[in-house]
Amino acid sequence: MRDARLAILLLVVALTGAFAPTVHHPPRPPRRLALLIGISDYKNFQPDGPPGQSDLNGPANDVPRIKTSLRRYGFDGDSSVRVLLNAQASRQGITDGFKWLAQQATDTADVVVIFYSGHGSFTKDLNGDEALVTPGDTLDEALVPWDAMDIHDPAQLVIDDQIGNWLKALGTTNVTLIIDGCFSGTATRGAEIAPVARPRGALGNIPSRAAAAAVDVVDNPGYTLITASSATDVAMELPLGQDKKVFGVLTYYLTEALDAAGSSSRFDEVMRDVTANVRAERVTQTPQLEGDRGARLFRMRGEVARRAFALVTPVGTGRVALDVGVVNGVRRSAVYDVFPPRETAFSTPPLGQVTVDSLEETRALASVSEGGRPFPAGARAVLARVPRGARTRDHLTVYLAASAAAARPLLDSMSFAQLTDSAHADAVVTASRGVLEVLVDGYALPPLEVDSQHPAAWIAVARHGADSVVGYARSRAALCGPLTRAFGIASLGAIENPEAPFDLVTDLRVVPSGTPPEARQEGAVDTMYIGKSYDIFARVLAPETSLLYLSVAVEGYSADPWMVYPTQSGANGPIRLNAWVRILRNATPSEPAGVEVLKLVVDSDQFDFGSLLGALPRACGLARGFNQAAPQPVTGWRALDHKLIILRRSP
Repeated sequence: MRDARLAILLLVVALTGAFAPTVHHPPRPPRRLALLIGISDYKNFQPDGPPGQSDLNGPANDVPRIKTSLRRYGFDGDSSVRVLLNAQASRQGITDGFKWLAQQATDTADVVVIFYSGHGSFTKDLNGDEALVTPGDTLDEALVPWDAMDIHDPAQLVIDDQIGNWLKALGTTNVTLIIDGCFSGTATRGAEIAPVARPRGALGNIPSRAAAAAVDVVDNPGYTLITASSATDVAMELPLGQDKKVFGVLTYYLTEALDAAGSSSRFDEVMRDVTANVRAERVTQTPQLEGDRGARLFRMRGEVARRAFALVTPVGTGRVALDVGVVNGVRRSAVYDVFPPRETAFSTPPLGQVTVDSLEETRALASVSEGGRPFPAGARAVLARVPRGARTRDHLTVYLAASAAAARPLLDSMSFAQLTDSAHADAVVTASRGVLEVLVDGYALPPLEVDSQHPAAWIAVARHGADSVVGYARSRAALCGPLTRAFGIASLGAIENPEAPFDLVTDLRVVPSGTPPEARQEGAVDTMYIGKSYDIFARVLAPETSLLYLSVAVEGYSADPWMVYPTQSGANGPIRLNAWVRILRNATPSEPAGVEVLKLVVDSDQFDFGSLLGALPRACGLARGFNQAAPQPVTGWRALDHKLIILRRSP
């Protein structure tokens, strides 16, 4: 049983009196420090021992997974991260770990994360401090170290009072505790084992303590506590991911959310996603967040890498090792882009690519792509946005109508535009009354609302009586805009759609904001009105055991091409299957009215459209925030073009 009652671990900071003396140090950069503790193989427990006294399967996987996720936030290097696994996490080892934190975290600007995955217990409160929070409470919470024999003997445990003293000895109050452990002393975190509820009797009636303890955490603005479950829930470890490795359910989905979070995301935003995914596992478990819920993750003030990354080490000619493996979800044939050391944006062209061909639990070996140069020490690798080897577009075929023949020099000046006959053209350029128009699939691409990226000088209007034609001025800059949009439409249209090896159905629905997707009739036409807000939902129907990824982009008929899902703030995570997932909230169409198309692709590869759209012609200044790497191909098991009709007048 894991619950928010562990918040008392933070409360005792205010109740303890033996504090380390103040030490003054010369100014130095803030440190980001992490103490990561995981115990799977207990010294005195057996795999099939009684609840609370058995070996666990997940902690040995939880620790390397959280270590990689925290690295994105600056918790990196042996001098900043201390890992205690199994025998290293003895009672003395944990004591030494907290002493190390106190020696390192000496400045108020330092940031500390403490992670624990393993058993927890209750023991008799020897100093009466618990009753100060909840009258009648006679128990202390405790962590169960590797060498414990009796899970109720305070001399063998790491009790909350001691943790309180250790926390108070730190020079900072910016502390995040993440506890993925069972604290009833009689619950099991066994994979595929029914949870055992803590019985009443010897351990007393504990759940009422949770609310009182939580209040004190909230009153201390520096501390944040994340626990696996509430006072009345049980918490589990389960086989998760494509490889069905065993993890604590909290740790698995927390690390997934941290990897996908934006650089300015808040604790409450991340935990909202974690809770939804945990509930989708159909376990009786609700993760808890105590403290300043709206605070930025880890209260970071400095730079945060835009994506989770692996470190690259050369291991021979044309070979490298990545410090991620099966527990991180790495798969054979995965392609990684390699960037220079200390890179955090991952938006410039990569130094090269590597392809994974051998996997270990926490390590992968990969071959350097042909023509790749040696990578410098400390190079960083991120999963490639799109895989190699499929179709891509490096030019836009354009048919120039006779009425627009005078625009020929403008097209000749655009390296991405290639003139062709009308039968094979991606776009048609025509003219009416001296105004240029660009058509794709028979639809005219209208000028967009005037702003800094779309100046009024690009727009031309020709009037003849009551009729008028709105199009583009005869200039390279004006024509480049709609042709860039046409390039995006053609690039997304080139996505291949090979046969999926299983039944796979996709659907997308647009509904007024706050309306559930079920309220819209299946097969109805999506009509959006300018100025009104809408939510967009997607659903992927596939076998529950599948691990699939979703990408959605606006093609560019009535807007600049842009990526709807996943957001540009993080990597693409697996989509929740067989349920409606909101991919865009409060979308409000603006001028121009007309037609728009959403491109939706479901694939087993963890890509999105970022680098494909980022490769659109940059001379026009229209690509908004996309990865500016070289153009990359895209494949997909299921591609869906979803048409939207945008009207001006709301009913």
